[in-house]
Amino acid sequence: MDLTVLIIFMCGLCIHDMDCSVEEEHNIIETLFAPELYSKDIRPGNVDSPDGPTEVTSNLFIRNIEEINTKNMDFTVDITFRQQWIDPRLKFKASNVRYLTLPKEDMVWRPDTFFRNEKEASFHLVPNKQYYVRVFPDGTILYSLRIKLKLHCAMNLRRYPFDTQQCKIHLASYAHTTDT
Repeated sequence: MDLTVLIIFMCGLCIHDMDCSVEEEHNIIETLFAPELYSKDIRPGNVDSPDGPTEVTSNLFIRNIEEINTKNMDFTVDITFRQQWIDPRLKFKASNVRYLTLPKEDMVWRPDTFFRNEKEASFHLVPNKQYYVRVFPDGTILYSLRIKLKLHCAMNLRRYPFDTQQCKIHLASYAHTTDT
């Protein structure tokens, strides 16, 4: 009996605190993304210069290597792909919010990253698109997305079955260089 009461009491405290931070999060999002203050069509630049390059760091987690096809010279992987950058326009102060989770992924400027050796790509859509966009108080944005990729891999099979293959995932920006 005592344990049940304690658990209910603790859950009640968590829900109350979450409601406060959810409301605060909603207010911050509305303020930051007011049309007169923020445009997702404008590249953020960097902390030192609004016209400077936007440094984007990327990482990926290979969840599964689904297929390696020697006939078609490709391989299929299921990945979680993350990109992180700073948008100084999205700095905020909050007491109860560690980060904002945006309700839509197209609310912020996003890098034009693509996979250079991609043959096919698809998003995981069941039960819905698997992504999140988080904005931290210092303006750091973390964009995470789950993707299934079929990628080209030039294989040298002359020593088969004693061969070793290196299949790479090549990333690039479609329109930008390291200077922009």
